[in-house]
This record gives sequence, structure tokens and C-alpha cells, in this order.
Amino acid sequence: MTNGEGVQETFGPGEVVYVSKGSTLTWHITERLRKYYMTSS
Repeated sequence: MTNGEGVQETFGPGEVVYVSKGSTLTWHITERLRKYYMTSS
């Protein structure tokens, strides 16, 4: 994932990623991916 400032981070299986509302980023997916979403108020 690359954020709006150009900083790149890599995540692997079992890791959790939190993306803030309004974030600018680009996903680079190189293999099959399963996404789970959770919302709260």
C-alpha cells in the first residue's frame, strides 16, 4: 500500500490494516486477497 506522501508499506497474511476515513492511498495486490470489513459508530 502506498499512501498520499509516497510512503510504501507491505502487509502479510494475518495482519490487520486500519485506514482512516478520507485517506488517500493505492493498493498493490500481488496475490489472491480476502477482505473483511467492520464498521462501528
